[in-house]
Amino acid sequence: MSQIDYIELIHKQLSDRISQEELAALNAWMNADEENRYTAETIRAVWNLSDMTDSDLEDLAANINSEDEFSFLRQRINNIESDVATTPVIPLKRRSWKLVAGFALILGIASSWFLYNQFGNSGMVEIQTEAEPQEILLADGSTIHLNANSSVTYPKSFDGETREIRFRGEGFFEIARDTAHPFIIHTQYEDVTVLGTSFNIRALDNEPNSEIAVITGRVAVSSGVTTRELSINEKAIVDHSSGLMLIEETTKSPNETAWMTGSLTFSNTLLAEVLEDLEAYYNVRFSIQNPKLANCPFTANFQSEKLITVLNTISTVLDVSINEESKGNYVLVGGGCQ
Repeated sequence: MSQIDYIELIHKQLSDRISQEELAALNAWMNADEENRYTAETIRAVWNLSDMTDSDLEDLAANINSEDEFSFLRQRINNIESDVATTPVIPLKRRSWKLVAGFALILGIASSWFLYNQFGNSGMVEIQTEAEPQEILLADGSTIHLNANSSVTYPKSFDGETREIRFRGEGFFEIARDTAHPFIIHTQYEDVTVLGTSFNIRALDNEPNSEIAVITGRVAVSSGVTTRELSINEKAIVDHSSGLMLIEETTKSPNETAWMTGSLTFSNTLLAEVLEDLEAYYNVRFSIQNPKLANCPFTANFQSEKLITVLNTISTVLDVSINEESKGNYVLVGGGCQ
């Protein structure tokens, strides 16, 4: 989980809405790093001791300025400092004043208000998929095809100047066109802004990069470090650690949305690229003992086939043995190009 996810868990705990499993995850995160604990202490202290109102936060969100954010929070903290000794929360150490300011600067008052107020509002819907994908129809007519083990949080209705949702995992988006109300998708790694288009987002915590592939229309992708516009058949690859972005053609692989369509198509595709697509689709891992095998061309079409069928086809075409060394980990032995 990202830092924002743990911040949400802190909010759930403060609101008495946290489950035992979530509480265990939060405690493990706090115990894993001193800075995590300081961050949690800061949020809890501000929650318990501050008299900030929704109106205060909305006013700040409308006029975000780093100096104002720092001054506002510092003033609140100074006002409540005398109460720390009698309030049942963990006392803040002096170094945590920086964390208060840093936390505000990183997330912004607007995003903090969004997380702590809107996500707890009954007007928000959160959907988490498990083993099966799910199709979601939004109030504006947009459709989200949510892959397995993914989640999305969205409002029941879009009332502001923008249409904004939060998303994690993988999904295919068909956004209803509305030039007056841009649609913004927030992941933990980037923001994707669209007017009306269809595209695929893959932003998984256990992978080093996010991938945003445009099928129709145009989108703007912002990683916080750089912003780029994408057109049809372009893909943005965002490095999670640095925020740097690479743009490439998606025509290299027709299987960007295979998880949704069930269709895998290979036409003289190098085996190394075939295995990459199979890893993403079947959630498995491959290794090759014979390096030359990686450059062998492979042609086949699969429609919702079981993995064993695909492996048998590769084995037959390339005369290779495929062994499962451990669950989900396969090794290709021998073989060669026909």
